[in-house]
Amino acid sequence: MRGGRLRRSGVCACALLASLAVGAPARSFEGVADPALRTRVTQLENGLSVLTLEDHTTPTVTFQVWVRVGSGDESRYTGLAHLFEHMMFRGTKRLGSEAHERLIEERGGRVNAFTSLDVTVYFEDVTAEHLPLVIELEAERLAHLDISPESLESERQVVLEERRLR
Repeated sequence: MRGGRLRRSGVCACALLASLAVGAPARSFEGVADPALRTRVTQLENGLSVLTLEDHTTPTVTFQVWVRVGSGDESRYTGLAHLFEHMMFRGTKRLGSEAHERLIEERGGRVNAFTSLDVTVYFEDVTAEHLPLVIELEAERLAHLDISPESLESERQVVLEERRLR
């Protein structure tokens, strides 16, 4: 509970797909189509929301996972959301440390994340044919993250150093 209201914890996956847009033309503002009007929202049975925005101007895909937990959800201890963001790059029981990032970069993509007040967002930019790999990698780290005492302490030190430099 924060600010007197309950927050539903959950994950919102947002896949911005580079493929042919369907449906009615979007309204525009000074000739620029409004992407919000072209975004399709699908609610899965498990509570996951999938947002899809198709854009054929480039053969790339941006895949994002939005976790509805950020620094604003912290109380006594701060930096936990940011620490967890770092831990998501440390590997799983099946994939070694930083393997996720390496697999994406080997295919010409990029991977990153950020934490804000309300959310933590993980994202990858790849060419469209690599979207299935990205989805599999995200599912792997969300379900099987390996949090060892050694990696936790290592990332804790990194986060503390980042805070010190700010």
